[in-house]
Amino acid sequence: MSFRDFISELERKGELVVISKEVDPKYEIAALLKQVEGRAVKFTNVKGHKMPVVGGVGSSRELIAKSLG
Repeated sequence: MSFRDFISELERKGELVVISKEVDPKYEIAALLKQVEGRAVKFTNVKGHKMPVVGGVGSSRELIAKSLG
């Protein structure tokens, strides 16, 4: 399974936190990841960037196990 497939599967199952408000990559992303520690997060509107950012995919044993199949 590719990384993109894994993220899509998490999103389809409702296990991915999606944040669509604009976030600053310098400090805000890290602060938000700390608040939802143990969950995967997708930031769709990162200030100064056109691509989404995903974080927290290795923040729990459960997520690591899911990613490895």
